[in-house]
Amino acid sequence: MDQALIDRLAQITDEERRLLRGESQVDQTIYTDQQSFTVDIHKLAALGQEIMVRPHTRFVAFPQHGHNYVEMMYVCSGTVTHVIDHKEIVLKKGDLLFLNQHTRHSIKKCEEQDIAVNFLLLPGFFDTALKMIDINNYIGRFILNTLRQSESRGEYLVFETDALFCVNNILENLIYSVINNRGLSDARINKNLFGLLLLYLYDRPDSLRTAEGLDFDEMLTQTVRTYINTEYQSASLSALAERMRMPVSQLSRFIKGRFGRNFIELLTQKRFEVAKALLRETNISVRDIIAAVGYQNASYFHKRFKAFYHSSPRAFRTGDKK
Repeated sequence: MDQALIDRLAQITDEERRLLRGESQVDQTIYTDQQSFTVDIHKLAALGQEIMVRPHTRFVAFPQHGHNYVEMMYVCSGTVTHVIDHKEIVLKKGDLLFLNQHTRHSIKKCEEQDIAVNFLLLPGFFDTALKMIDINNYIGRFILNTLRQSESRGEYLVFETDALFCVNNILENLIYSVINNRGLSDARINKNLFGLLLLYLYDRPDSLRTAEGLDFDEMLTQTVRTYINTEYQSASLSALAERMRMPVSQLSRFIKGRFGRNFIELLTQKRFEVAKALLRETNISVRDIIAAVGYQNASYFHKRFKAFYHSSPRAFRTGDKK
């Protein structure tokens, strides 16, 4: 993250000055008018504002509380420790936490070097993102669950994004735009940026550290499917296992049990579906199509294509055999 932006986020706020002068507890009246500690976005954001960014308040422990919005926390430096269902979740630099509005948690005291940003997100902010992502994958379902007022279960996701340049760049742009109140044009851009953020995170399942309250088997199924569909040119079982931090043998058994076919069979089917579409819809040479779908051995490709479609690639293209 740009150092000038970090320096701006690190500035001592009025609330933090009071804490440094001796106040020992969070002034809950800043955050809510209710007896129960439920942070009210309308106490913090302007009327009609669907996204707000504010630095996390340091020098004090936050007691257990909830929100009437979706919260996303991004750690710029140091660490931040959340306690959810009596379990400590330690976030380090580059970690990104999503909390649905039904999750209650507390936060341990942060020191001056522990700089984190809270994104406060209202339901209207998600409309563009929900059009960009598949609502049937684990991220889409997480967003839908957190927007349902009838839901009462708490869910949270933790992503390790420090090494993901694209993700960090999007977050930096979101922070800069919101804290500078860039107006309606940037508001539309920010909604699209948030959609891109979710797409990047979904395409990097290795960055997901915690998925509390979600079906891991379903999440892994979606991950396998997305990996093959997007990276079929160079995909391998060992590379996917490394991403998922799973033994190759365990992942192989999971795929066979879940899909009824092994990894190579799924990958081969995808590659030949793409090859078939390119033969039908383009004038790309057969040699270039073979390379485009990830094969180096042309003889092997021709042999497998004939087995799949009972035709050579050239005959398939001309319609001699469909």
